[in-house]
Amino acid sequence: MNLGYRKDIDGKIYEDELESFLPKKIFDFHSHTWREGDYDPKKKPLKSSPSLPLAVEHYPFEDVKKVVKTLFPSNEYNGLFFGMPDPAMDLKKANGYISKCVKKYGIYGLMMPSLKATAEELDREIVNGGFLGFKPYWTFVTWKKQNDVLIEDMVTPAQLEVANHRGLMIMLHIPRKLRLADPLNLKGIKKICTKYPNLKLILAHTGRSYCLWPLKAGISKIKDLYNLYVDTSPIQSWEVLELLFRSFDRKKILFALDLPFPQLKGRRVCVNGQSLDLTDKPYTWSVSNPGYIPFNFTFMAYEEIRAHKEAAERVGLTRREINGIFYNNAMRLIKEVEKGLRRG
Repeated sequence: MNLGYRKDIDGKIYEDELESFLPKKIFDFHSHTWREGDYDPKKKPLKSSPSLPLAVEHYPFEDVKKVVKTLFPSNEYNGLFFGMPDPAMDLKKANGYISKCVKKYGIYGLMMPSLKATAEELDREIVNGGFLGFKPYWTFVTWKKQNDVLIEDMVTPAQLEVANHRGLMIMLHIPRKLRLADPLNLKGIKKICTKYPNLKLILAHTGRSYCLWPLKAGISKIKDLYNLYVDTSPIQSWEVLELLFRSFDRKKILFALDLPFPQLKGRRVCVNGQSLDLTDKPYTWSVSNPGYIPFNFTFMAYEEIRAHKEAAERVGLTRREINGIFYNNAMRLIKEVEKGLRRG
């Protein structure tokens, strides 16, 4: 796998800017791994959808290991993984692969649940697969467009029942155009956290707050929900992270990458409230080099960590708090979920 690594650019950024900032142990709370064979051959993948910015046809964990070794040569890495939430995926195969990776590589996994599954079926899959919870996704709500999907469409009563009973995680990628500023999303988040107090709700991408406006509009309304957590994948704005660090419980903030996306070279920027991806290569979902502007990009993963570093310095995070965001918060949460699973 050729990542386009350059010692003079990428190596220098890691050594000069990131290595001393990063803890020796990193936990990535949100990334994907899957095989090409996990797709249902009878269904058409959404590979060109901007909501599923796939840069690769398949992404087995052997590739993940090579990528993180390149990105973080001096760090010990572990993570929470799940398949690619494309409605063309065969969920049984995709979840089965995650389960195998959990047992073979010592990583952690979430299962992508079928909207039709009963509580009994979900509970059995969780226990047999060694999963820590569920990763629902708006694309499985095939009868609605993204901006019309409700959280209640994505997260079924059966998922909530099992997650609450066993104290599991539900990682939620919120739908709708207004993201964390949407009143219906905020209502759904509050309802889940209050009605099902034993589950742990993780807002993927901090409620899709790649730009400042969704977080500024919504975080004050949900910040006191005690069983709510956020992951920071793949936010590259220090302004967003500064506000998050100032306004949300720092013990419930979880660093994450969202591989394979951040192994690409580029930069996520905000222009008039719109999130745009500038990339060194042309993709259907990005703005790429037109040929006459010499973009000098590094990995998006590094841009994300740069943003964490800048925000941490502006807020004055302690080394203990930084270690928490990058590793200890995740392990504490995982141990809590594992304890609940053992109790049954």
